Amino acid sequence: MTKLVYIGGYGHSGSTLLEYLLAASPEVVACGEVGSVLRERRRKSKCTSGRETGDCPVWGRLLASPALLDGMSHEDLALALLAQDRGAHALLVDS
Repeated sequence: MTKLVYIGGYGHSGSTLLEYLLAASPEVVACGEVGSVLRERRRKSKCTSGRETGDCPVWGRLLASPALLDGMSHEDLALALLAQDRGAHALLVDS
């Protein structure tokens, strides 16, 4: 079962470094700032991994149709990511 970890912190607090260190493991996927996806979904052409959104195994299906995200809360989107992962990873990191 995939678990979701949320890292919160102020700028220059080390939260990005912690995300990078966790994502160094093949069992961990860094999702970036999940909340920012809701705000920027219509402008996003690349996911946090640098791939085109349609090619991303984490975000691909969710960002393929930005309208799918309409009305979703941060929590709804995090739960959708967990459901989409289907246990492929031990951890998803939202920072």
